[in-house]
Amino acid sequence: MRTTTFSLCMIFTLPVLAGVDTVLAQTNSIQATDIEQEVEQLEFEPVVEFDRDLHFLTPEGQDKVLPAGGYYVDADSNGLRLKSADKEEAEAIIIQAESTTHDRSVKVAEVVSMKEGDDQVVVMVLLPDGKAMQAVGSSSGIQARGVKAFKLGPDALQYLPKVIGIFTTPKLGALTPNGTLYVKGENFGTSKGKINLHLSHPVPQVVALSVEEWSDTNLKAKIPGSISGVMDHQAKFQVLSSKGIGGIAWKVPFYAARSSKQLKHDDPAVKVGHCSTGADRNYCNDLNTSTGGNCFSVAIPPVFKTGSIYAQHVNCDSAVDWDDGTDKYEVTLKNGWVFKKVEYTFKKSSGSEKINPPDYAKLRRDLPGMSAWTPSIKWEVSPGPDQLEYVYWLTIEGPKGVPHY
Repeated sequence: MRTTTFSLCMIFTLPVLAGVDTVLAQTNSIQATDIEQEVEQLEFEPVVEFDRDLHFLTPEGQDKVLPAGGYYVDADSNGLRLKSADKEEAEAIIIQAESTTHDRSVKVAEVVSMKEGDDQVVVMVLLPDGKAMQAVGSSSGIQARGVKAFKLGPDALQYLPKVIGIFTTPKLGALTPNGTLYVKGENFGTSKGKINLHLSHPVPQVVALSVEEWSDTNLKAKIPGSISGVMDHQAKFQVLSSKGIGGIAWKVPFYAARSSKQLKHDDPAVKVGHCSTGADRNYCNDLNTSTGGNCFSVAIPPVFKTGSIYAQHVNCDSAVDWDDGTDKYEVTLKNGWVFKKVEYTFKKSSGSEKINPPDYAKLRRDLPGMSAWTPSIKWEVSPGPDQLEYVYWLTIEGPKGVPHY
């Protein structure tokens, strides 16, 4: 299947950056279907980003505080409608806005934002007919007490940075630690500004990217490799000119650095749902459900305590008395952690013992990528005394620095 840089542009439906031919050429070894799967996940949409709590007036003239973070903004008949881009459960807020005009050519409503000094922030929605709705917020709340608010005039719009398209490596369509972000746009300025990455899961934080190239239309920045303790989520990046202008951020997936580990049998994510009491001696991980029998009069090897899941069942009777049962386990991973690999082994003291575990070949194929597993393992032990043991080793993978349970 042929892969070209032209097909990549078509998938993005956004202009790909000039000056990244070398990067694009490296994608030629990737199948087109792989690129489509990566890029289809891209959410490239603008939000207004507030770096601090801001006071706005409601249409009724009441003071309303909006917490720091990103917001979707739409024009409303009563003013501007702001909806949190970080907390889906948060209700939309209507804030007071006034009508104004603009001289930009826009085909659909466009949101702009700009800071004025250390206190005021202007939010404006530009409409295609040359009209606009403008609201002003402040960190101190003094505008609610009658102080004249700053107005964002048409001339100021030419200085607002505007993002047109992005390209990310090495993971297409997502920012990742040690990755690179390429940005194409307008009005970035010729002096180097800043690019901030706004992360929100599990806790909000702002990370400054390392800017490697800066021009009025093209940017290149490196994502720090030290980012840890962050889950995969819809993050935002924000371009700020050298004068600090730029209140719009852009949503884009963030893919956290990965780490892997092997689960131990006493890990909180591993639980014994049921350890059968069918034999005379029964161990499932650290759970002992032994019933006694004649086990005190015979020599029994120690329990094979290893792995993520282990069990030992012993029939200590010498008469014809088959023991059987079913063990059940629950392994649940959270916060983006998934199973990476599973290994299995068993041991029987004779050919009469039977273990009926999940199909191992199917398990090795299907378990990786899942976050929960609830195996049921049936067994039978003949009299003897005889015994059987089984062990599973589970390797998991997830966001570096984030707990898996």
